[in-house]
Amino acid sequence: MAAAAGSVSPVTSPHNQSSATGGNGGDGGNGIISLPPIFGGIGGPGGKGGAANAAASTAVDSGSAEADASSLGGHGGGGGNGELNSSGNGGNGGNGGPATATARTTTILGVAQANANAYGGVGGSNAAGGVPFGSDGAPGAGGSASATSTAMTSDSGAALSSANATGGAGGFAVQNENVSGAGGGDANAESAAI
Repeated sequence: MAAAAGSVSPVTSPHNQSSATGGNGGDGGNGIISLPPIFGGIGGPGGKGGAANAAASTAVDSGSAEADASSLGGHGGGGGNGELNSSGNGGNGGNGGPATATARTTTILGVAQANANAYGGVGGSNAAGGVPFGSDGAPGAGGSASATSTAMTSDSGAALSSANATGGAGGFAVQNENVSGAGGGDANAESAAI
């Protein structure tokens, strides 16, 4: 379930703010002891970070107006370890959650300011496989981020708009026995002052 705050439907408040934060994914469980140990338990994967969507929009006829939207995707959980002294594989890290922020401001007379900030969640770290036969898990990918900001005013006013999007970092390879690194999240930012 994604975390959501605000709406792109405008309100008449001169200052409208919204913020959303996705929940962090849980860590995977460790592999359990098995008999014989050669068939050791596999570590569980980390949970995916929750998505976050924030939107703020305001429209006034006269005077200054500002809309701010901020979102942070949840971080991915770490993988669980494979059973030691076995063939159990380590768990993969969960992917970071995506984040989206949208801010819109409209005024006829005065200053229109819109700010949107989105930060993708960080991927979860991988876990070790059992020694000597288990394979290490893979770290989770970073979450994507998208921010869109639009400020509109008439000829007699001023429009200020800023948009910042930062993709989440790929998960850290705690165990790196032949494990590829995880990709960082994509980021897209669009800002318009009209």
